[in-house]
Amino acid sequence: MSDSKRCARRLRRGGEAFALSIVLLSAPAIAMQAISEGADPVEREAHYRRELLADPESPEAYVGLARALADGGRTEEALSLLTRAGDRWLRIGAYEGAQAVLELAVELRPDDASLLARLGRAQTLNRNHRSAVASLERAVELGRRDAEVYAYLGTALWEVGRLDEAEARYRESLAIERSPLGVYQLGRLLLWQGRYAEAVPLLREVAGVSASADILVDLADAQRGAGDVEGAISTYRRVLARAPGMIKAHYGLATVLRQSGDLAGARGELETVGRLHEESEERTRREQREKGEIDRAREMLRDNRVGEAIAQLESLTASVDALSLLARAYLRNGDPAGAGRALEEAIALDPGNSELRRQLAEARRLAAGGDS
Repeated sequence: MSDSKRCARRLRRGGEAFALSIVLLSAPAIAMQAISEGADPVEREAHYRRELLADPESPEAYVGLARALADGGRTEEALSLLTRAGDRWLRIGAYEGAQAVLELAVELRPDDASLLARLGRAQTLNRNHRSAVASLERAVELGRRDAEVYAYLGTALWEVGRLDEAEARYRESLAIERSPLGVYQLGRLLLWQGRYAEAVPLLREVAGVSASADILVDLADAQRGAGDVEGAISTYRRVLARAPGMIKAHYGLATVLRQSGDLAGARGELETVGRLHEESEERTRREQREKGEIDRAREMLRDNRVGEAIAQLESLTASVDALSLLARAYLRNGDPAGAGRALEEAIALDPGNSELRRQLAEARRLAAGGDS
């Protein structure tokens, strides 16, 4: 046999082997497509129940199982499965999974105001604000008019820039129930708009319920904007007694001290700001070195090794990434108060982080006994 023929035979055999490997590798994907698209509902149900045994936290498996149940005429069972999973994932901070299963629940029962309210909450917390507006407005149209729905709708409207409507919804929420969350969100919106005099009494009210650093710094900023220099000085000092490393509070205090004529005090605060900035840069470099440890803790959470993840994160230097992940771990462990403490510490490091503030508001709501 000539060399050219041998070469051609090898190439042909190699091509056949490659083709076979592609078929073998793609077989699971083809099987999954067949399961999801054409299999008998009973067969699909069995398949997805096996998937859930292998991965109890898989949104895809929950969605597949629920579709199989619905296609088999068991819609109520499917809805129960989806809402239980959605509520649980909302409680533990797994907002992406909650949104996925609740979207299917609403698809199965599109005019259920309670399901739409759940979905809107998940979408808001998962930062899909335009979708949240649609879900929550539909829930209101269908008669769901409780304080929580209006508060989440106000937040979603704020995020998409519909500020007048957001304010109206917050005020409707407070007309139903004057909850600290609703008061705080309206106060923050007014502060963000520069309506300082209107924001002050609202923020002072919520500070009387929860005098944490993030609430107090907002109150101090509002007092400063409204021209209450002495009140702002006092409040900034209260902030720094709780969070001495909060750069924003030191800078705000420097500003009002200068306004009051205390130039030496203002210079001292600005020197502290400079020192804290240097420490922040060093902390950022240290965080980069610890990123691998945080990633390992994230893997532990994925594997449902929650206690190990908490121990790992608590051993690390405090950083925004470590603390926000620690908050998620506390939520998974059924400890929203612990999650709130971790988020408060994270906000002290990054006061302008609106996502952390949303997560903190949710943790506080859960710690106060809010259900799903």
